[in-house]
Amino acid sequence: MEKIVETDIEGFDLTGPGIGTDGKRAVLVWGALPGERVKAVVRKRRKRMLHALVQDVLDPSPDRVPPLEDHYLSCSPWQVLAPERELWHKRSLAQNELERAGVELPDLLDIACGTQSIGYRNKMEFSFTSLEAGEAGGQDKGLALALFKRLGRWKNPLTGCALASRGINTAALHILEELKRVGTPERSLKTLMLRSDRRGRVLAALFLKDEDAAPRASALMGGPLQGMQVWFSEPRTMASRPTKLLSQVGSDVFEETLSPFEGSSSVTLRSGLLGFFQINPEVFEMVIRDMAPYL
Repeated sequence: MEKIVETDIEGFDLTGPGIGTDGKRAVLVWGALPGERVKAVVRKRRKRMLHALVQDVLDPSPDRVPPLEDHYLSCSPWQVLAPERELWHKRSLAQNELERAGVELPDLLDIACGTQSIGYRNKMEFSFTSLEAGEAGGQDKGLALALFKRLGRWKNPLTGCALASRGINTAALHILEELKRVGTPERSLKTLMLRSDRRGRVLAALFLKDEDAAPRASALMGGPLQGMQVWFSEPRTMASRPTKLLSQVGSDVFEETLSPFEGSSSVTLRSGLLGFFQINPEVFEMVIRDMAPYL
């Protein structure tokens, strides 16, 4: 039986959830904001801590805004927080941690961000699920893109993500349709990794648990795709582990030109398809400009 707790949210944990209490135990509630009273459903229990998802907001914060998409807890739980307050909380959390570590700050921290509030993610990793008739929610029956629900193994079917670049969403849906066309079963698929650049180009890697069910990379090309890889991935782990490259077409590396200073020479930034980190060139240029006076 699910445990439901009712708690007041006192602040944010560094990892993103709101912090409440249940008796002597802390409760980390994803989707809850400081100052709110919420009901939350517990998904994981530890000796001194409960991990939960917001179920009902009994007393909402004035900082709460409607999320951009139904699956927001899977990709960006702070979608329900007004953007200006998000920056305020990030500044506060960072400043508190630095002061706790003994770092003296001459001024208040300034949190830099890019100019885009949606469509800014240039790396995404989707899973797959199968939809039955009556549960498609506007999607076609059969194979669908998905993200794992937070704190569980269940999946949210979707047709893209508001935070992903347009190129990534377009390429992901194109690959999905090609997988449907060639009849690749959901049980054989693991994940789809995509990376885009500022020109809208996309690289993608498909990871499968069944080597025999793998389509050719060339069969999946189209749209904004500039490169495609198909990998067999160790089925005993949920991670997108590149165990054996089965086929490849096109490029697996982007090169972008950075111009952090007006009139200065440009810098070439190379980012690989399988690189772990998301790279935000716009913010990276800001970092270079901030570092320059100290170099």
